[in-house]
Amino acid sequence: MTNLNVKPDKGDGVEVGLLQSSCNNDGDTNFGNLSVRVFRTIDDLGKLRVRWEDLLAQYPQGSTFSTWEWLTTRWRAFGGDQQLHVLAFEDGSSQLVGLIPPPLPRESL
Repeated sequence: MTNLNVKPDKGDGVEVGLLQSSCNNDGDTNFGNLSVRVFRTIDDLGKLRVRWEDLLAQYPQGSTFSTWEWLTTRWRAFGGDQQLHVLAFEDGSSQLVGLIPPPLPRESL
């Protein structure tokens, strides 16, 4: 079973939660606890830039489209008035282990 509890973090506008899992009868792997942070502005996302680049360097399938530069440039150009939501997953030692960037906003041409 997976639980996600999101609560405000220390007044910086970034939310934090815990994602927990345990082994079930089917033998699924227990992935332990992950902190989930929600970044809502490009400025807040800038705090993650170095760690994002470090994570990307470890990911062989990474490309230009996976970079901080690409996401922030794309968001400034096409995000419009939509709210940014980037999820950052950290392990128990606060190491960044995953990111979920926002989808590209859909607009009619």
